[in-house]
Amino acid sequence: MYNTIWAPIVIYVASDLMQLYIYRQFISGLSVALDEAALLDGCSYFGLFVRIIFPLLAPATATVCIIKAINIINDMYIPYLYMPKNKLRTLTTFLMNYANAQQGSWQTLAAGIIIIMIPTIAIYIFFQKYILAGVAAGAVKE
Repeated sequence: MYNTIWAPIVIYVASDLMQLYIYRQFISGLSVALDEAALLDGCSYFGLFVRIIFPLLAPATATVCIIKAINIINDMYIPYLYMPKNKLRTLTTFLMNYANAQQGSWQTLAAGIIIIMIPTIAIYIFFQKYILAGVAAGAVKE
């Protein structure tokens, strides 16, 4: 998997405990009565998950996707180590190589940093209400 896109994908999916915590908090808040009613009506376990549980987890899923996307966009270390090919460069590894090439040119480096920050800021501003709602809903036990 070295020097392919699959190396960071496996690492990002397998190494984040925050997504497990967020989903666990949401699932523990769901009512068991919904599961029992669906099973009594003849729903399979897969149908129960797809039709009832997963739609109720929409805030948790949105929160996990947003946080994960921002972390992946800002990560430099994993793509640099596991994808050294030039055609597999990410924005942050490109910026690191650009900084090495532009030694001493702080104006162009600052402009590059601002340009690379734009997608992260746009994602955060657009999805801010989902991030706060998802984190806050999983934080309180009733």
